[in-house]
Amino acid sequence: MFDFPYCDGDDFLISAKKHKGSCEKPKYDLDLSTSDGGVEKNIPHYVIHLGKGLLLEIKNFRSNYYVRLSKVGKVSEVRNRFNIPLIRLETLHKGIEAIMDYVKNCR
Repeated sequence: MFDFPYCDGDDFLISAKKHKGSCEKPKYDLDLSTSDGGVEKNIPHYVIHLGKGLLLEIKNFRSNYYVRLSKVGKVSEVRNRFNIPLIRLETLHKGIEAIMDYVKNCR
């Protein structure tokens, strides 16, 4: 039907997909991760003003609680938001203490 006089049959073969190798796990100076667990409490929304444009709050979203760090602008519009599951609150506390000790020892 079609004649390709200047091409080999190998020119039309599709190569197999390359398999990606497994990625190495990231290396951390301190790993505080724990296994997931559930929260059975009913916690009302709570907001703490940390300073100019920073808010720390506890928020319920789709039946899960989150610790939220928000950066807000002049008119209280949210510019950036970072959510951490409430079950990681103790881990966050340990991480902040570790960073504070590290900074204190670097001075």
